[in-house]
Amino acid sequence: MIQITLKDRDIRNLENVLICLTREKLVVSPSIMEEIKYQTVKNGSFLKFKQYCLTAISRAILTKDLIECIKDNNRSTSLQYYTIPIVDMNWEYAEEVKGYFDQVKMVS
Repeated sequence: MIQITLKDRDIRNLENVLICLTREKLVVSPSIMEEIKYQTVKNGSFLKFKQYCLTAISRAILTKDLIECIKDNNRSTSLQYYTIPIVDMNWEYAEEVKGYFDQVKMVS
């Protein structure tokens, strides 16, 4: 499992990407938060600006589909995205991600 994170200055762009991600059942537990980003300038001071952060949970095997969905629905030049592996979680959420139990032998 992975956490996918997308950051953009345009919340509508993130919402547009999220529609595709949820419609295709590529993610669960999505959230969008407002955050302040700080960028260092030459004289050592900072520029600060508002951006939005979309996070959700998915499967590593779906990374190609995630990136395709993001690229097909991105309308922004400031979108950044990355994934982080999940070592442990509440695994009942995993059932909602497309194909999680495909070809998995359940042992009871």
